[in-house]
Amino acid sequence: MVFNHPYLKDKIIDVKPVEAGQKWKGIVSNYREKENDPFLFKKVVKSFELPLNSASKGGGVAIIMDSVTKSVCPDVMNDAGKPEELTEQEYFEKIIGKSLNPYLPKDTNFWRMDSRARVQIRDARLRLDLKSPMDMLKFKILSANNSKFAASPQAYRTIRRASYEYVFTNVDEMRDETLERLELEAKAYSLFDSVCKSESDMRDFLRVAGKSPSDVSNIKQLKASVGKLMEDDREIFVEILDDPLYEDKLFIADGRRAGNIDLNRNIYTLDSGVEIGTLSDTIHWFNKEENQETRLRVQAMIDQLREIE
Repeated sequence: MVFNHPYLKDKIIDVKPVEAGQKWKGIVSNYREKENDPFLFKKVVKSFELPLNSASKGGGVAIIMDSVTKSVCPDVMNDAGKPEELTEQEYFEKIIGKSLNPYLPKDTNFWRMDSRARVQIRDARLRLDLKSPMDMLKFKILSANNSKFAASPQAYRTIRRASYEYVFTNVDEMRDETLERLELEAKAYSLFDSVCKSESDMRDFLRVAGKSPSDVSNIKQLKASVGKLMEDDREIFVEILDDPLYEDKLFIADGRRAGNIDLNRNIYTLDSGVEIGTLSDTIHWFNKEENQETRLRVQAMIDQLREIE
């Protein structure tokens, strides 16, 4: 059954601490041992509440709920037994049983005085079910502290704000990412096994990947070079070997080795001095019918080169 609610979501969010990295350098002598530790001490309890607005924004607590637009709330019934139309603020007021007006005086302001407006994270981890109104409330409070909480792993990697302490991770999305990663690893290792069955195939792959394997490299050295490229970036490794233009790129790489094609500042030129263009342009040029005579001439030189290797 599809979950449908205007103010809740069918998501499980894990709140995880970011890794320390170099954070403890200069603070503790064994900082390298603590690069994965977000906090110096175990069993840390951290508490968060709504941040206060600056004076230029009128002061008071940050506004995190809409108090204007009404939507039908299937879990709140009116006296006639029908779902009520409520604003987001009204909905949570019904759930909590208190006014959530952010402009009330401090001593009567839920956001300033009620313990339910403070979110505690124990032992550096917290799981929130956003179908639960109280968990959604916690999520909204933590999200308002956007200098401390990254909205997603991707946001954390992209922004890399030094003040980040935690990152929100969608459990279902993380499962999907884990599955995709495992499938990518399996495909990469399968392609690795396939290309490493032949010394010539390994040399061809390395050339297409932009490397220049030494003529004196033995099979173990070639395999290590292929393996390093796979470990460095499995996605690019798979893309290279799955590329439908792989043979065309190999032809051009071999044409350069044979001396028929030159590359300068990403522009390919024939040994006759004819400038063709980028790699894409060059592939297209050699596949044209009117250029097949030149292609055959280059291929003949490549074949001669391969015979003496």
